Amino acid sequence: MSKEKEILMTFDKEKLSDLIIYLMERLEEKEKIQFISKYINLKLALESVGAGHTSKFLMEVKNFCESCLNGDLHVESTYNEYWDSYDEEIFDDCQWAKDFAKYLNITLMHSRNGDYDIAFRAFEDLLNCIYEASSDEEILGTDLPEDYIAVDWNDVFDQYYLCIKKCIEDKVELANEAFEMWLRFGERCTAHMINYIGDLSSIEKVIREKIQEFDNWILQNAAFKLLKGFYEKYNSKFDAVKLAESFVVYNSNFYLEVVDAYVHIENWEKAVENINVAISKVPVEFIQKSLKETLIDCYENLNKIPEAFEVAKKLFYNNPSYDYYKKARVLANKIDALDIFVNEAIKIISTKKRYNVESVLIRIFSYEGLIEELIESVEISYGGSRYEYLKYGLKALVYRGLKDENIELEDLRDFIENIKLCEDEGITDIENSSEDFNKRDLYLSSAGSMLKGMISLHIDAAKRTRYEKAAYYCGVLKDIYTFLEREEEFNTYYDNIMNLNRRRTALKDEMKKRIGR
Repeated sequence: MSKEKEILMTFDKEKLSDLIIYLMERLEEKEKIQFISKYINLKLALESVGAGHTSKFLMEVKNFCESCLNGDLHVESTYNEYWDSYDEEIFDDCQWAKDFAKYLNITLMHSRNGDYDIAFRAFEDLLNCIYEASSDEEILGTDLPEDYIAVDWNDVFDQYYLCIKKCIEDKVELANEAFEMWLRFGERCTAHMINYIGDLSSIEKVIREKIQEFDNWILQNAAFKLLKGFYEKYNSKFDAVKLAESFVVYNSNFYLEVVDAYVHIENWEKAVENINVAISKVPVEFIQKSLKETLIDCYENLNKIPEAFEVAKKLFYNNPSYDYYKKARVLANKIDALDIFVNEAIKIISTKKRYNVESVLIRIFSYEGLIEELIESVEISYGGSRYEYLKYGLKALVYRGLKDENIELEDLRDFIENIKLCEDEGITDIENSSEDFNKRDLYLSSAGSMLKGMISLHIDAAKRTRYEKAAYYCGVLKDIYTFLEREEEFNTYYDNIMNLNRRRTALKDEMKKRIGR
């Protein structure tokens, strides 16, 4: 026992009461109310905030919500030219954020005090208002109002679901009300809804009806997963396969859930059988891709590697992506077809007319160590994608050339650390190559050329923030040339930039801060 506690235990009740009151007076108003509600008396706390008169409190909440929805409390965030972004910190301390927090905290106190009907009505108004405001940023100034309201959202939804359970006797009506709030706030509600709404038959009835009404697969699937959560809590021995199969009648996309159920119990043969059925019935492209990804895993678990490779290869050719390439590559290696696959893959997707093919190709070139092809792809890039290709090529070459070096040059060292943190595809996942050390100077010289291209693009943008980035990359370029012992070449380049842009004061300021002259 602490000495403080020993001393306090010698005080009589009156002295302790005086001491507590004295300490409470030193608290901020919000902290004071929270202390009273938690440790002394909820009714007293409600009276302290003027919420003891329930009809007055509910009218205040209603009027506040109407003002919000009318746009009366709209806050305009200002645009910061220097940082090229909106100042959203203004919402943290705005009046509507404070009022929402105040009314929600009072509502929580009503709920804990057993005033469930009052709390339910207040929750409905406040949460519906927040939901409406999140669908139109013209109402409050942001479409993420809940991010700026200082309340414990777990507490809010926990008490909300307790309130509706206490206030709504009809089980189907209760399930419907609970589901409607879940539709608005999603995952934040899930655990609390499952904890309080325990009648499985009612919730299943409501969810099935809603899924039948929905024409949106994302919503249908989310609602199904919610129902599975109820089954896992209230009927843990349920047959997941049969449950999923019973939903196929609403949407053939539910074959995806049937397959997942078989995969969960590791019945790979049945999973493959259902995937093949699903592929013939489900036209949605992203679900087709998901099914084929699962089919590859199933074939691997059945040790049917050639079959897995064929599916992976076709998936990559039809939907070029770096992840699909890596998956097919691993399988090709297992059946001793790696070189054939790599050459064929590059040849085939080079002919594809898809928006992302070039970005996939440069990742493949980087990963495979095809540096000449990588440099050529970057050099011939143009338009809006050119900067991103320059940046990727720069990172790929610097990392490959210096990943094992202990770099002391500050800007270059930090640049390499950032590459490692970002874990870009085709860069940080490369395998070690004995050629990298021998070709390091070539890599860094090419990286320097790419840096110059990036610096020019930033300068041409003629904005302070872009000048700052130009100076940053100029610092990296300086360190690369220093590492290569080509400082004079950098000095010539730098002097030329400063002379050509002598009227751009902001650029010169940023350059001097970074380079030192």
